[in-house]
Amino acid sequence: MILIIGGAFQGKSAFAKSLADGCGGQVFAGVHQYIRQALLDGMEKEEIERELLSRAAAGNMIFTADEIGYGIVPLDPFERKWREAAGRILCRLAAEAGEVYRVVAGIPQKIKG
Repeated sequence: MILIIGGAFQGKSAFAKSLADGCGGQVFAGVHQYIRQALLDGMEKEEIERELLSRAAAGNMIFTADEIGYGIVPLDPFERKWREAAGRILCRLAAEAGEVYRVVAGIPQKIKG
C-alpha cells in the first residue's frame, strides 16, 4: 500500500496516477472525504479504519488524502470529530503503508519506505 498526503490541489492525484501506471496499482482518491461521508452515514471510526485496511490488503492500493488537521480547531462538533477520525485513521494507514509521500506544489517527497 502507498499513502499520499498533502494539501488540497497540490498534485496528489497526478502523482498517484503516475505511480499506478508504473505498478498497476489502484488509486483510492480522497480518503479524507470517504471518512467524512462514512461518519455522516453513522459508521464508527474503528469500522472505517477496518474497511480501509481491508481494501489495502486486497490489492496494490494507492490512497490519497488531504491534510485537514492544520489551522484553527473547528467550532462544530462534527467537524472536530471528522478531523480527529481522519487524522487517527491516516496515522494507521501510514503505519501499515510500505511507502508514504507528501506532495507540495506538485513535488512529491518520500517520507517513508
